[in-house]
Amino acid sequence: MAKAGNLNHQPQRAVQYLSDEQLAHAQSLSPEQVVAFLEDFRLLFAAPRTAALPSTAISIRVSKSLLNSFRQKCVGEKVPYQSKIKDLMESWIKGA
Repeated sequence: MAKAGNLNHQPQRAVQYLSDEQLAHAQSLSPEQVVAFLEDFRLLFAAPRTAALPSTAISIRVSKSLLNSFRQKCVGEKVPYQSKIKDLMESWIKGA
């Protein structure tokens, strides 16, 4: 029998809150798309931060002034700007 004091020691689990629009979109996914999403989600949350997962190059358009400001702030924090973008994406996905 578990002691009352142990109830607070449950592992943290990722919870994703979805809007009605996102739920409607999810219902339209094929079984293959659902499996791919779940596997990507599992890998994102199960992988230790130091584990190197395969990366994919992306291209986005942002204003030059936004990018320059972002890079300067990263230089001030001594963080590579692309790493900071990945960190921001991960925290947004995890709901932080």
